[in-house]
Amino acid sequence: MRKIFVFISIFTIVIACWKCQPSKQRDNVSELTQTNKEIIIAYKAPCFTDKRHVSIQVLNDQYLFRYAHHPFILDSLLIVGDMNEKANICIFNRYTGKLIKAFGNTGNGPRELITPMEFSVDKDKGNLYVNDYGKKSILKYDLKSWDKTTVPSYLEIKLNSSIGDRSHILYVKDSLFIAKDLFNRFILGTPNETIQEIKTQTPDPDIFKTQDDWYAFTNAYSCDAIAPSGEKYVSATLFGGILEIYNIKGKNIQMPLYRYFYKPILQKKGSVYNPTEETIYGFCHLHATDNYLYATVHGKKNPTSMPTAIWKFRRAPAAPKLKIGRACSSACICTTVSEKALRLNCRKKPKAK
Repeated sequence: MRKIFVFISIFTIVIACWKCQPSKQRDNVSELTQTNKEIIIAYKAPCFTDKRHVSIQVLNDQYLFRYAHHPFILDSLLIVGDMNEKANICIFNRYTGKLIKAFGNTGNGPRELITPMEFSVDKDKGNLYVNDYGKKSILKYDLKSWDKTTVPSYLEIKLNSSIGDRSHILYVKDSLFIAKDLFNRFILGTPNETIQEIKTQTPDPDIFKTQDDWYAFTNAYSCDAIAPSGEKYVSATLFGGILEIYNIKGKNIQMPLYRYFYKPILQKKGSVYNPTEETIYGFCHLHATDNYLYATVHGKKNPTSMPTAIWKFRRAPAAPKLKIGRACSSACICTTVSEKALRLNCRKKPKAK
């Protein structure tokens, strides 16, 4: 009887101590971590089984960009960012190429931009979001009710300190944003609070020894895309070819699905990774729809020309696979990617009958 009493007492103490452990949940913040999960690493360049040559239509050969970036299409509008002191935002007619308005001077005054870093568009509501790192703000331009004769009206959304110190902020949906950082892979949050911190393990320990190495590398050398529905977030490396695909359900992000195309061959100096002569330059632009991912890639060492391939990913409805379909570019890909093995397999071209 005494032994039973001692056992019950010890069991009660253990349960009490377990319940007293501090919770990993913080106020309105959930942390997503990836531990003890084996990642199968198999780098394999895609097989270009089809090639197409398409004609290019020049819409406007008069306007000169200093450095064009972040093009978006919103209804009849073509929105292009430009690193120009007099006009950081340019809006054209997508059909005729006519310049409608160029605005956003560099400066610290009203209607001016200090350091515009990221552009993103809410197609449903017709809003353009510009992350101004210098102002620690997001500028929200209303293009739906814009009369196209004046500078669009905008709302300056101030960011709190935990969000404002991040240089890459993209709109997701319903006041949610994704923000990249050096200290975690990225966060999902609003301008005022962090909802979820994403901490993933290094996808290739042979190259990126620690999580911090991977976070620092992707913060500096990666491109991103978010589907219009806000249910998919994709990130890809500029050096080498490592692709991350995240699914977003409400305010929760699932762990990434990795794709290994080109192995990054890098030289590390201090905390900075630099390309070497053997480095394959990978992704440089991404664009996502709800069903497809368009990825422009070099896939070359020391490329001297513009990218020659556009990849189009499509999720097959009947099986858990990603299909890379035909894309209208100088090179097309017809391959399949297995989610389970994370290996890229080339599909043979069908024989002509």
